[in-house]
Amino acid sequence: MFLRTLRFRVFKIESFQKCNHATKTSETDFKTDEAKFDQIPAEFAPNIPDAEEAHEREVAFRQLIESKRDVSRFSNKTAYNKYKNIMPTYSDSQAKYLKTERYFRKVYSKFGKASAIESGIAWPSKSQLEKLIKEEKEYDLTLEQKVNILIEKKANELKTYEKLVKDTDEALKKMPINIESFYQRIIKKDKSEKDKTAKRQEILDQAREYYGYDVDLRDPRVQEMLKKIQDERKMAEKAKKKEEDKKKQQAVQLQQKLKQTDKIVSKTEEPEKEQN
Repeated sequence: MFLRTLRFRVFKIESFQKCNHATKTSETDFKTDEAKFDQIPAEFAPNIPDAEEAHEREVAFRQLIESKRDVSRFSNKTAYNKYKNIMPTYSDSQAKYLKTERYFRKVYSKFGKASAIESGIAWPSKSQLEKLIKEEKEYDLTLEQKVNILIEKKANELKTYEKLVKDTDEALKKMPINIESFYQRIIKKDKSEKDKTAKRQEILDQAREYYGYDVDLRDPRVQEMLKKIQDERKMAEKAKKKEEDKKKQQAVQLQQKLKQTDKIVSKTEEPEKEQN
């Protein structure tokens, strides 16, 4: 379909060029001097009917091209007036659908008083005003309601703005504390990372000491070693705790013995005081 359209356009362009060439030759033929034209033999005289036919074909082709370009669907007269900026005469029978109040308002706005249209057409008529008032009463809000809504909207906007200003001021007051806490978090994070690195290095050192060579942390043998070390630590902690409990019990027993000896000593001292 596209190739067919392209061929048609090429054919039209070629025919237009031929017509243009024929028209130019005809114009040059018509411009020849009449005295010389009388001296030209009849067999070499210009063919006037053929030139006129070529000119008509050219005009028809140009009209066809213009009609193809025009997609406004206006009538010829209306389109001519519109493109040439000529005020319409309203005598075009094919342009009845344009003869409305809206169209006349457009014409008046374009040509003004020269259009011979009354300026009152720019305002609605009484019947239109009554219709608008009726529609506003039924479907639209009153002026007072609209004003109240606008006042409420402005008050809400002001309230939101004041809240934003207040929150901003409070945030600015807290800014030094927030900055300090931010730096503290960074320091804490760096410290935790350093501790993790040190712990990792410690595990690697223990694995190297345990196995006698470097071992990767992802090696399952490292996990076995860590498990053994944890078990040993737990056993050591249990033994230490048991020893501490034993020492505490011994200390309690010692205190009890001391109390008993104090009681015995106090009992022996009382008769001696009575005798004295």
